[in-house]
Amino acid sequence: MAKKKAAKKAARKAAPARREDTLRKAFAQAKADLPTGVELQKLLRRDGVTGVSVGMRHKNSQRTDEVVIRIHVARKKDKTDLTANQMLPCRFGKTSVDIIESGGYESCQAKAASNSTPPPQYPPIDTGSMIGPAAKASDWGTLGLVVKTQGNSSLRLLTNAHVVLAGRPISQVIANGEQAVQPPKGKILPDPQQRILGSLIKSSLTLSGEVDAATFDVDPNLAPGVGNNNGVGSGALDDIDAALKSPVKMKGAASPSRKGTVFDIHFITKVSAGVTLREQILIEPDGNEFSAPGDSGSALIKIDTPDVVVGLVHGRTEVEVPVNGVLKKKWFGVASPIQSVFGTLKVQL
Repeated sequence: MAKKKAAKKAARKAAPARREDTLRKAFAQAKADLPTGVELQKLLRRDGVTGVSVGMRHKNSQRTDEVVIRIHVARKKDKTDLTANQMLPCRFGKTSVDIIESGGYESCQAKAASNSTPPPQYPPIDTGSMIGPAAKASDWGTLGLVVKTQGNSSLRLLTNAHVVLAGRPISQVIANGEQAVQPPKGKILPDPQQRILGSLIKSSLTLSGEVDAATFDVDPNLAPGVGNNNGVGSGALDDIDAALKSPVKMKGAASPSRKGTVFDIHFITKVSAGVTLREQILIEPDGNEFSAPGDSGSALIKIDTPDVVVGLVHGRTEVEVPVNGVLKKKWFGVASPIQSVFGTLKVQL
């Protein structure tokens, strides 16, 4: 009897490990089966398709443990209402396809709402601070992290490339020696007394890449006042696959405190005309919204591994998901994996 009890106990302990191993293999297979090249281009050009990702299947308004390649569409339709250009594959390779209703991508860059003349008191230079390009400060976002170069450990300020570019070509921004600015405490950009933080060093937002990020140097006169990321950033997540279903949080200039869960990984989305981002992270909010206009550039932090940075938030998309057995639309966050950001811009914590 004692042996049987011990065997049952051992089996119960082994079950979670076997399940995790099965999931890892399923995710590896799904990642390998993701469409690429011409196949991906054709899929994204199909009427109504807004993105592709890897996640868990939804069935009968419930979440399951089946790993699928998810195709995001602007609106789900009955098969009888579909045109030839709207018919989608039921699987890629060995991985089944799940169709999910998801609106198009929106950046989380904000527009100025007012102009004021406050006293020159400025917030700390650390995570969550408002930041914008001096040449077009009406478009602003968030200072995600204070980082250092991999070579000489020079201080850099990290945010999104689209915050810096504000709709302009990168060649123009670099040629003009773009500078980052910050408004006085309690105010927003633009502002007559906004202060210059530093100049653009490097930016990455390619036609088909993994990163929406940019770094600024720090004005030497301000370097002593640079913060410590509010205690954030003791490490960076190496394996993005390990982030799936992890609880995460974000502190943005527009949203001081937001929490959610990594919903999908390897997310492929069209962010603007001719620009597609791959390998992105999709975050489901605890409430109805994760990231909002003004949060672009915010650091995405893993809650169950304190202070570990997962990604850099740059946008959002409205997704229909099951909530207590009922389908409901929520504003999901979209982020670039932090290791891709660090590797591309040659920086570290």
